[in-house]
Amino acid sequence: MKESGTCEGSWQARTSRWRSTLLASGLLGVALLLLLAPLAEATASGTALVTIKAPFTGATSYPSSSLSSAGCGVGKIVRAPFFNLTNGRLGFSERAHANTCPGLYGDSGYTTASETVSVPIPAHSGTNSIHATWTLKASIASQLAGGTCALLNTTFSYCYAAASAQLYAYAYLIDTTNFTYWFGTTPWTGAAATSSLYDSCYLGNCTSNVTGNSHVSVNQKVVWSIHAKGLVASHVYILQVSWYSYVDAYDYTYDASLTGASESGLVTMAGPGSGAVLNSITIR
Repeated sequence: MKESGTCEGSWQARTSRWRSTLLASGLLGVALLLLLAPLAEATASGTALVTIKAPFTGATSYPSSSLSSAGCGVGKIVRAPFFNLTNGRLGFSERAHANTCPGLYGDSGYTTASETVSVPIPAHSGTNSIHATWTLKASIASQLAGGTCALLNTTFSYCYAAASAQLYAYAYLIDTTNFTYWFGTTPWTGAAATSSLYDSCYLGNCTSNVTGNSHVSVNQKVVWSIHAKGLVASHVYILQVSWYSYVDAYDYTYDASLTGASESGLVTMAGPGSGAVLNSITIR
């Protein structure tokens, strides 16, 4: 009996040690899982996401505009181009119009406006995916009113009156260390409006073509995505986004008489309820 009791005690001792070992192993496994979980999550997600939002400290902007007028035409910059570093709002407005004037070859008004924003990008070595998100609200319009054309020569003569307006933008990444460029893989097609009148005669064949008034309201998000490979962390990178527009209104004739025509166009991207806002830039 005594010998039997010794064996039983030894078995109980061994069982107790196994349980302790299993428990310790289990706790160690749980601890390892807890330690490795963040590493696994970081590995799964890749490089940490960097988000840039307003105020856009360190960013710069470059405004530009031009205008011309001829005859009874006028181009006007209604609101000069601007970019607000504090809230990320960008905008400009312009318009042009022309009316037919007797005795002149043609009349025209023309304007352009643009704003380029440059934002430093903290890139990492390797492949970087950059997304720039904007919210855009703008109006683009063209209008043609009246206009009577008298063609004086059936061999060759014409009257032409037109108004057009366009807004577009593009984005690209610049390595300012070696001047390498990466353009966006998701271009924005922009918005445009055109109205025209074209009466003509050529070798006895006379035609008339009219394109009606046009108005485009834009209220949307615009996102540029740039996937740049081979970046070097020690280089200096700049994301540039350029917004550009033009407005044109004009009329002219050849061996013909155009009376009562009026052409006008506009791009409105400033003022209450209008503009482009840079919401964020993300880098990963």
